[in-house]
Amino acid sequence: MDNLEQRLAQQAHAEKPAGEPTAETAEVVTQTIEQIKRTLLDPHAISQKYDIKSRQTVEAEISEVRTRAATLGEGIAGKTETLGQKEQRAMELDALKAERVLVLEQRLENIAARLKKLFRIKDKSVAEIQTEIGSIETEMEEFTTQALQLRREIERLAQEQSELPDPKKMLEAYYAKMETMPLLNEEKREMLRPEVLAELSTEEYIALWRRLNPHFLSHVTRQGFRDHNAMIYHSAGLQEFHDGLTSILRDQSKKKIERST
Repeated sequence: MDNLEQRLAQQAHAEKPAGEPTAETAEVVTQTIEQIKRTLLDPHAISQKYDIKSRQTVEAEISEVRTRAATLGEGIAGKTETLGQKEQRAMELDALKAERVLVLEQRLENIAARLKKLFRIKDKSVAEIQTEIGSIETEMEEFTTQALQLRREIERLAQEQSELPDPKKMLEAYYAKMETMPLLNEEKREMLRPEVLAELSTEEYIALWRRLNPHFLSHVTRQGFRDHNAMIYHSAGLQEFHDGLTSILRDQSKKKIERST
């Protein structure tokens, strides 16, 4: 019985039409078409195959921009922290000065101090307080000057940081160039086969068109009312409304655009 089943299976396999694709063959064809579509349409794949040198240059430029942006960010953060410390110290000195001025005023209002002033006798306590206030004012002036310099440096760094190109946009611009890189004649013959074109969506057709010749677009269908005719043998559809293009665009599953007559 087992031998009979084997013979029947072999016979069925032998009778199978030679041109009929198997599931394995169909899968291989699908994979091959997807690979071709990726080669034709994927800007990453295009750059890896044709533009390694420029790709490396762009990567180096992006890396440099990111490094500079990080350095500027660290500089701004560090100087901002230092500025905060100096402003805090200036506030403390201002409060200390106000305190010492109050002490000085109270001392000057003291009866003993008035008498010394009247007889032009130097008050040691008053002199010490005045000297201390002078030192505080000098230190405050130094901190104010330093804070102003820090603010200017922070503004300069922030301005430079804002002028750095956006790495994401740099990468997008590079890959946008890859989307229009012309196909070689050998590639056209190898990859622009009917079975490949039949699998392209409308968006993929447009993307492929940009790699061929985006400045040329032939007449493929009609859209709108045809109200005139320039050739006697090309008058089909005259005085009629045609909906060829929008119907194709509505049907996203349509694979080929047939030539209109």
